[in-house]
Amino acid sequence: MNIKAIAAASVSLLLSVASGVTSAQMVAVDLNGDGHSFAFLDVANGLYWSRPDVIAAARYASATSAIGSLELEGRTNWRLPTKAEFQALYATQGQTGTAMRTAPFPAYLGLYWTTDVDMDNTLQNVTFAPGNGTTQPRFRTTTIGVWAVSPVPEPSAGVLAAFGAAALLLRIRPRFRQLRLSRGTAVTPR
Repeated sequence: MNIKAIAAASVSLLLSVASGVTSAQMVAVDLNGDGHSFAFLDVANGLYWSRPDVIAAARYASATSAIGSLELEGRTNWRLPTKAEFQALYATQGQTGTAMRTAPFPAYLGLYWTTDVDMDNTLQNVTFAPGNGTTQPRFRTTTIGVWAVSPVPEPSAGVLAAFGAAALLLRIRPRFRQLRLSRGTAVTPR
């Protein structure tokens, strides 16, 4: 696994959260350094999303099995998204009409499995339609699209401490400069 790429993604996520990013910024990522991007960093929701065509449409059991053995971009902790994660993606990714924007993803299918079990029939799981943002129950024996997600790793304590120190310096330095100016101390422009 490419540690630099994961650190960069974690830093990007941390900076976005700190700056109050509320809309999705989907960034293609090459986490294993092979020159190909099969995953996208969802900055707004703290997830990696696979390309929607990485795993072929399948029945629910086959979908979870395929994701359970999936190694993509050097990561092995992929899973099906929840209904809430799909809805968050739909809300922040933006739409063309009612359809979720495809960019930067390649084209997607009509329905995708979620981990949510249908409340009215436990033999069904909820599916998500990116074409209009709706959810629909489907029997697990139906062949449905498979899209995988993986959580972005939390930055280490050292990275967080470094960002805290940098943020503190950025806040203190302008005040120190103002203090020097108010005392008549010459400040050289940079």
